[in-house]
Amino acid sequence: MTDLELFKKLSQLKQQDVAVCLATIVETSGSTPREVGAKMLICVDGTIYGTISGCRVTRVLRKAALRA
Repeated sequence: MTDLELFKKLSQLKQQDVAVCLATIVETSGSTPREVGAKMLICVDGTIYGTISGCRVTRVLRKAALRA
């Protein structure tokens, strides 16, 4: 999912009044699957759009977003 597609989805979700979290990689260390600036949306129902990492990191971020 490109940044443009992600921001269009974010706009659509906000127009539908869906609570959503935008996660962005701001720093990396060592070998990583995605680069700084990669983004992911996490909706209040747990739906995810985009990706920023592998399963473990995504799972941790999803839990944190849903708590917030």
